[in-house]
Amino acid sequence: MEVASFAVGIVGLVVGILALFPITLRVRRRYAWRSVLAGVKRLAPEVQRLRPDVVIGLADGAVPAAILALNYRVQRLYFVDAPISGRRNGGGAELCLDGLPGDLSGMRVLIIDNHVYTGSNLAEAVRQVRGRGAAEVVTMVVYRHVVAAPVAVPDHAAYDFADRLIPIPWSFSDGHKNAYIA
Repeated sequence: MEVASFAVGIVGLVVGILALFPITLRVRRRYAWRSVLAGVKRLAPEVQRLRPDVVIGLADGAVPAAILALNYRVQRLYFVDAPISGRRNGGGAELCLDGLPGDLSGMRVLIIDNHVYTGSNLAEAVRQVRGRGAAEVVTMVVYRHVVAAPVAVPDHAAYDFADRLIPIPWSFSDGHKNAYIA
């Protein structure tokens, strides 16, 4: 009886200590990282077939883009930001293209985003990249949210979702975590 009592006390102590920490958040984030990585691996065969000269990470697609570019040794990796404010104000995409080369003539360009809802940012990125002379532009997303009348549909998606928010594992600030809450 003393051993059982001691064991219950130890379990209670461990549970009590763990309750002080955000365990639920960690488990959710761990799952989200695995989910994103699994999605990137699903897209990998298409990236290998394309053999892009340039990989562009669009907004939250910077992380999946970096993973694919590093694994396939793509020398040109760029990040294009898509500020949330432009989408919330009902306007079209507001992309920050400052670091993107002005001339992409003859290059095969891969644009990757983590989440796509209507596709307005993706459509604008494709338009801008084609305007810079890219020979081929292919789009990929890890999570495509199925919505009525999308502006653009990516060429490849690892997962399709409807009416569900997927946590972004690299979000930690309130502004970024809340960016995907409609």
